[in-house]
Amino acid sequence: MKISAHSPASDSAASSTSSHRTHVDRRAIRVSRAATVTALALFGAAGLVGGGCHFAKQTLRADFTDFNTIIQRSQNEQMLLNLVRMRFREAPLFLQAGSLTASYENTVSAGADATAQQGDQSLIGVTGTYTFSSKPTIAYTPVEGQQYVQQLMIEIPPQHFGMLFRAGWPVKKLCDLLVESVTTPGGEVLSARAKSPTHREFKEFVETLVAAEAVGRLSVAKRPDGGFDLKVEDKTIPLENFRLRSLFSAMFEAAESIDVPEPQRAWTTAPSPGDEIDVRVSAKPPIDAIIAVEYGGWHYSIANDDIRSKDTLALFMQLARIQSGAPAPGSQRPTAPPPRHMRPTASEITYRRDARPDAAAVARLFESSGIRRPVHDLPRIERMLAEANLVFTAWRGDELVGIARSLTDFAWCCYLADLAVAGDMQRAGVGRELLRRTLEAIGPGCALVLNSAPDALEYYPKVGLEKLDTAFIRRRTQ
Repeated sequence: MKISAHSPASDSAASSTSSHRTHVDRRAIRVSRAATVTALALFGAAGLVGGGCHFAKQTLRADFTDFNTIIQRSQNEQMLLNLVRMRFREAPLFLQAGSLTASYENTVSAGADATAQQGDQSLIGVTGTYTFSSKPTIAYTPVEGQQYVQQLMIEIPPQHFGMLFRAGWPVKKLCDLLVESVTTPGGEVLSARAKSPTHREFKEFVETLVAAEAVGRLSVAKRPDGGFDLKVEDKTIPLENFRLRSLFSAMFEAAESIDVPEPQRAWTTAPSPGDEIDVRVSAKPPIDAIIAVEYGGWHYSIANDDIRSKDTLALFMQLARIQSGAPAPGSQRPTAPPPRHMRPTASEITYRRDARPDAAAVARLFESSGIRRPVHDLPRIERMLAEANLVFTAWRGDELVGIARSLTDFAWCCYLADLAVAGDMQRAGVGRELLRRTLEAIGPGCALVLNSAPDALEYYPKVGLEKLDTAFIRRRTQ
């Protein structure tokens, strides 16, 4: 047996070394555990951010769809509510959705803790929160003033009728809702009013269009002057022959067929027959409606399976959007003149002699100017132009904005039959220039005679004409 002996000093040194190693190991364990906890916290935060970004992207996509749906539904509800209001003789109010802004906020927090237990086991806990919020803001503005007039009160231009037909709307739907009357190629005016003596002929005319559409023989063609023609088999009818309603008038006609509950029948007139829109009324909210509004404690709605009524509502919505834009070229404009600084200068207006515009353009000018002429009898206007032997016209680009139409012998007398200026060009010097050119053409040896409209009695003395009390007239009877 071999015995090894250790001095106390050696034992002490050994003991000291063991104690130092233990101390170092414990520090290493603590440092390792702290690093692990920190790493887990950072990893957890990164996971939350990564998962939150994915969630945010999904939310943004969902918000876009939600906002679009909300605005569309509110606009449809607004249209139905205004139809109900008009049924009860209330003025409609439209709010237009303007700007849509949405702010988004991300909040991330993460934490971790560790608890040492006996042995090699430790408990490490990681906690974290992620918050994503959106705050949408939709700005609505009321449709008022000039925009209200343009969108609701001005007659729908023929160009819009042609665009709607080309877009796929059935001609019967367009005629039943939007057409007030139509002038046939033979010059007969057919009225859409049920009590009109020509209403039956109007319905037959529409059925002719429907039959031609069914076999592909109905189309709309654009003319070189920017107008549109309706091609019915081998016939051509200018769309200017159609007198169209305003959106307000079309909505009012459709609203007349809305039924009302017994307690509210004293508030309005009896319903008129109509099958373009069927608005139901109930005491309780409907469960099968595509759209519903509350008015006077009752619920008015359109059923999901009512295709005809849904089409009518969609057509009104589309028209409201079309009419809210700029007027189509040649369409009727409000007659109030623009501010003086915004009126075209003399160099922007061109004048022509004996340039014969088509009857439809002249009819639009007459209607815009405010003078009374047979604007719905285009064949008659064509004869008026053909028989005149002195015609001056004023043009803004390709648009007719003024006309002076006369019959004269260039020796003794000249009758100025028409002096008309577009509503937005009045008091801009156009009428005065047309009259000056007419007087220059007939010369000083020829008298100029005219029959003034009552509203223009104060105008003609200002441009050098003398008022007489010695004239006589045989008034027309047709």
